[in-house]
Amino acid sequence: MRHIFKLFSLITLVSFISSCAAPHVISDTDGQILVKGPRRAFGPSHDPYTADAQVTANQRCAEIGGDGATYVGGQVILFDGDYTKFTCTIPTEKIMQSATVRNALDKIGLCVRSNIVELDDLTSDASTIANGIATICASSIDDFLNLFLQLKRGSSNFNTTFRKQFKAEQSQKILPFVLKWRNLIRTGRNKSKEPTERELPNSLIQI
Repeated sequence: MRHIFKLFSLITLVSFISSCAAPHVISDTDGQILVKGPRRAFGPSHDPYTADAQVTANQRCAEIGGDGATYVGGQVILFDGDYTKFTCTIPTEKIMQSATVRNALDKIGLCVRSNIVELDDLTSDASTIANGIATICASSIDDFLNLFLQLKRGSSNFNTTFRKQFKAEQSQKILPFVLKWRNLIRTGRNKSKEPTERELPNSLIQI
């Protein structure tokens, strides 16, 4: 019995020492970063998140080309340590280089250009027209948004917040098209002819 107690004590001591060690990355597969340590407390019910683990995840995220690590959950394993899981979000600039994302953005631009002649009466408030176009193009906007968030690799909370804000501002993202279109009309452009991508480029949409 004494030997068993000593063995148990040794295991506990080793576990304590290892769990108090500096946090380190266990894996970083597909933008998912798993960090072990340090242990905040002993017992199965505490939240394993720590600022040190966040710093470690941020450093690894930067090393693999990301712009920040977002905490998504953790696990406490008795006699082992605290584990925290992060997602490494991808920079927007890098996402926008994707051919599939550019194609999705093209579809928004195409939808705007193909509807602006009919929807803009050139007398109503520009914001009202932009809101109407955004409503017509909602499907294309949603497709782009879904693809963007999939590649962004944010947490569910990040995705929810970003989506809500994007949708709330979608008419403002269309407004530059309306303003530039009206400026073209004022300079003598044929108002009944659908604008080209050169006249109303997709870059008018600010992500």
